[in-house]
Amino acid sequence: MAKQLCSAKNAFILVIFVHAFFVLNFWGTLTTPIDVDKPKIPIPHRSSTVATQDAPPVQIEVIKEQEEMGRPPTHPVSVTGASVPKKQSLIPGLIHQTAREFTQSTTQSKNLMSWQVNNPTYQIRRYVDEDVTKFVVANMPQTIVQPFLAMPTAILQADFFRYIILLQQGGVYSDIDTKCLKPINQWVPVGMEDQVGMIVGIESDSTTKEGVRNSRDPQILQWTIASRPGHPILHTIVERIASITPSQIKEGCTKKVWDVMEWTGPGLWTDTVLEYIKSTTGRSSDALRGLTKPELFGDVLVLPIAGFAGRIGTEVTTDEE
Repeated sequence: MAKQLCSAKNAFILVIFVHAFFVLNFWGTLTTPIDVDKPKIPIPHRSSTVATQDAPPVQIEVIKEQEEMGRPPTHPVSVTGASVPKKQSLIPGLIHQTAREFTQSTTQSKNLMSWQVNNPTYQIRRYVDEDVTKFVVANMPQTIVQPFLAMPTAILQADFFRYIILLQQGGVYSDIDTKCLKPINQWVPVGMEDQVGMIVGIESDSTTKEGVRNSRDPQILQWTIASRPGHPILHTIVERIASITPSQIKEGCTKKVWDVMEWTGPGLWTDTVLEYIKSTTGRSSDALRGLTKPELFGDVLVLPIAGFAGRIGTEVTTDEE
């Protein structure tokens, strides 16, 4: 009997010991400090925007709110009702416009307002003739300043300035008699924003009646240009204009007429752009004739005639017609 009690007592002590062992170990797991240096399991990335056919387009106010909170905007664009985030553009959010004076006329006011309404996140910089001269003198070397000051008309200087300001600062230049019909951040096809260093538009080609009277086929307009700062095309045309200015002045004095087309206008501009495309891609001007949609030539996005309303000359859009 005593032996049985001893065995029972020993068994009871063993049970108590085992129970205490598990309790202590369990409590230890609750009080063990977390190792903050231990690698954590990566959390799968989830896109903040999901493109669906039923998703409403993101309003422009969303972009503005993101900027005010210190976050860079994604500049979404509506595609079949879906919000698609765009890549970072190489072209700064600047709009440059020049005029002898900015008036309160109804037409000019509507044109200028169209750029503000369609591009609320862009900074608009407008220059009268005096501002143009001050900028060139303050920011360009004498090899550019002297030819600029020697130009006999404000029209020539305004042409020259558009290349200079885009070379220095980048952005979009557009004449004040243009109207913006489509936001600038929708001019470039989605997914190509980080590949485009310049945007130009066809004014006319041999497929249009305008192409017959223009000096180039195709001819690239220069009333609206978008570019990153420092683009090689801009370097080339600024240097060319400066170098030919003395001879153009001499020839103009003899003929009593200034050849704007070949001095600062679309003739020289077209030659410079096409030469760059040829040298960087090997493609000739033939590839630009009859375009029906935007096409990328190296880092130059060329828009069809409908892109910058080449047949009209007063409205800026990139809708395909």
